[in-house]
Amino acid sequence: MIVLTLVVIVALVVGFRLVHRLSRIELELRALHQRLAALEQSRPASPDTIAVATAPPPRPLNVPAIASPAPNVVDRPAVETAPPPQPRLTTRDTASLETQIGSRWLLYVGVFAILIGVAYFERLASEKGWINDTARIVQGLLLGLGLIGGGLRLARRGITFYGQVLTGLGVGVLYITTFAAFRITHHLDQATAFVAMCGVTALGAWLADRQRAQSLALVAVVGGFLTPVLLSTGSDAQVALCTYVAILVAGTMWLARRRIWPRLNIVSYLGTLLLTGGWALRHFTPALALRTEGFLLLYAAMFLVILVERQRGDRRRHGIESLVLWSSPVVFHVASLLTLGTDGHDRAFLVYVIAASALGVAAGARIGPALRLTAWALTALPLALFSAVRGGPLLVPGLVAWAAVYTLHLAGTLRAYADDEGTRPATADLALVHANGLIAYLGTYFVYHEAWPNAGAFPALLFALLHLALSVVVRRGPEVALHFIALAAALLAMAIYQQFGGEWAIVGWAVEGAGLTALGLRRDRRWLEAAGLALLALATLQLLQLQGRSVAADHVAVLNARAAAGASMVAVLAWLAMAYGRTAHPARAIVVAVLSVTASLVGLTLLTSE
Repeated sequence: MIVLTLVVIVALVVGFRLVHRLSRIELELRALHQRLAALEQSRPASPDTIAVATAPPPRPLNVPAIASPAPNVVDRPAVETAPPPQPRLTTRDTASLETQIGSRWLLYVGVFAILIGVAYFERLASEKGWINDTARIVQGLLLGLGLIGGGLRLARRGITFYGQVLTGLGVGVLYITTFAAFRITHHLDQATAFVAMCGVTALGAWLADRQRAQSLALVAVVGGFLTPVLLSTGSDAQVALCTYVAILVAGTMWLARRRIWPRLNIVSYLGTLLLTGGWALRHFTPALALRTEGFLLLYAAMFLVILVERQRGDRRRHGIESLVLWSSPVVFHVASLLTLGTDGHDRAFLVYVIAASALGVAAGARIGPALRLTAWALTALPLALFSAVRGGPLLVPGLVAWAAVYTLHLAGTLRAYADDEGTRPATADLALVHANGLIAYLGTYFVYHEAWPNAGAFPALLFALLHLALSVVVRRGPEVALHFIALAAALLAMAIYQQFGGEWAIVGWAVEGAGLTALGLRRDRRWLEAAGLALLALATLQLLQLQGRSVAADHVAVLNARAAAGASMVAVLAWLAMAYGRTAHPARAIVVAVLSVTASLVGLTLLTSE
């Protein structure tokens, strides 16, 4: 035991001596470079420069010169051009690989080795019974405080880097000693050990702020988040744990903002995810959903404040930190959906989705269309899944939630271009027009079809008329008006299929497809023209399949619904072929030929089948 103690003391003394020697050498090199730089700046100017500086001022214009005696001219030898100045040596140029290894890397290795040695010594001394438990705790505290004191002394003498490393080592030794007092020797109960580790974390943060050492601050923050893990007994203490995490995140925010250390926020963000996620995997139940959601909202608000401050600052710096923190709204949003999606919290889930939609629309108005589309996907799609699984019993709340979500995202889309008549909507906004309308109809269908099974096509017809009215109201955005018309046509096709089915649905789709194609030709919108032709092709395939079926024995030839549908299809295809023939469409001949051949094929199958 005595030999081991002497070895540790000798190692510490030798380490301090080496650090002191290396620090003195570094200071001397720095002083030599400063003197060399001062000599370079104090070099005398060249003769050409002196001659220019002593030349007489130019004579004013339009003023006769006064004769003066000619001075004695002395021939001077030609002055050679001064050599270009030599590049100035800096400390960074001399920081070779050998210097880095000798002054920093070996120091890190030594610090890590001392930490491992202290931890191993505590365990070995406990197993062998060399000294009693109280003496081990006291010596660990003295060693940690001694390292902190030595680091502060080196920092005051100008050896900043080595002083900060020793101070961080001392904080780490205090963490290990407190943990050993709780887990190994059982001198401290959980509450006392928790308070002690919080004190060590606060001490490390204070030392980091005083010495302006980001590495020491990282040690303190990591130690703070490891404290609940090291002192865990397996019991559920959600309020204490989550409150502690919130206080730690707030302190990290303050220190990171004060010293401009954004990496601290990343550590606190990852630590928050690990601690809360670990607790949820072990102790979460549906009865704790509302309390858990309160803490999730608190964490999301705190990291949202960090993001807002990052946007106001210099966004070109610390880009990786901002990229990592941008995932926090999505992560906490998904966690909230999973938390409130448990049984017994359906109405809370709907309220949260409405609030998240409002926040997403407000953020999208400031940032751009991509965020608007992302915010819609993160709110409307989970609501659609929820409506499909558990939307039946929630008729009125479900319909209110869908009306609110649909209206909020529609208002955000219209607001994006309403102030400027010449603004062309972004692709994300146009995609949002279609996705918002279609998913809103499907979601409401999941909600009402159990309570109103005989509603039929009425809700789809209402949605179609709504979007048709929006196409008329939105006069300052003709492009968006056409998209509303296309969306109304898609909803009308759903209504026709639900109400009639079979032959009459085919006729309705054919007329609707021809109308969309004609509108696309008139407005020169290829996408609308392609949508109309696709719907017309679908109706044609459905008709050909219907004409190939066998009929009953009492079937009346020619005078039946199938024949009427075939005749209507031939008329629609012929009319559309003539419409293409009257336009200067680039592919007019090909489209006219395809439509004509299709009309002939439908007519031939009609006559054959009848």
